[in-house]
Amino acid sequence: MPGVSSGDRRVQLIGLAFFVVAAVGTVVYDWDFSGDSGAVPTALALVAVAVAIAVTLLRRR
Repeated sequence: MPGVSSGDRRVQLIGLAFFVVAAVGTVVYDWDFSGDSGAVPTALALVAVAVAIAVTLLRRR
């Protein structure tokens, strides 16, 4: 369910790591997470989505 906090500490730390990398990349390297951005921001976004999907599917088992 959207907006529900995860009780799993590992998932929270993974999310925090993605946030920090994205925030630093946006400020320091001028990354833009729009459709025409570079390879690194796009790859990070795809990995973040894959992790979110995997966690969701594993929880539904």
